Amino acid sequence: MLALALLFACRKYVVALFLALNTARAVLPLLAVLAACFLLFRESKTQTGVRNEHVVLLLSVSALCSLIQFLFANPVYFCYAAPLILLALVAFLSLVPGIHRINLMTAGAFFILLAVFVFRPVTLASFAFQRKASLPDTLLALPRSGSLRGFPDQAARYQRLVSFVLEHSAGEPILAAPDCPEVYFLAGKKNPTAALF
Repeated sequence: MLALALLFACRKYVVALFLALNTARAVLPLLAVLAACFLLFRESKTQTGVRNEHVVLLLSVSALCSLIQFLFANPVYFCYAAPLILLALVAFLSLVPGIHRINLMTAGAFFILLAVFVFRPVTLASFAFQRKASLPDTLLALPRSGSLRGFPDQAARYQRLVSFVLEHSAGEPILAAPDCPEVYFLAGKKNPTAALF
């Protein structure tokens, strides 16, 4: 019942969605440490070998993929790590005897329902920019943008920025730093370096 209430709260309140996503994102480092300790100090050596290696490999890949959120931990990066976190958790818990399956099924069902009914493209677009759930619907009025759309304030900002860049660059390459590769394309300017970031 608590999981169902939290699911409905996630659909309506951004704070509840933040709580659910940050809890899931934060579980991976703890899961990796717990799995390592469990496999190291387990008294029963009956399940050693290939199965343990598979669990360690899956946890390692999941932990590596979760690093995509550093140094910029935008909640939208949850989408990259969530499937691996779920697989790693299931693989690790399959080694632990005596786990109550109803708790695991409830947690799994919660995150599947969260992904299907709450975490939709509308939510992703607005969630990435800390807004209410809506699609970016304002057409960028730039020669190179085609049918690219954004939120109204973003469209206005890019239009001002591109006209400023074109006015002041005088046909020379620009440096859009530290993290603005879209400016090169939208302004039709070259990057003087080989790096985008």
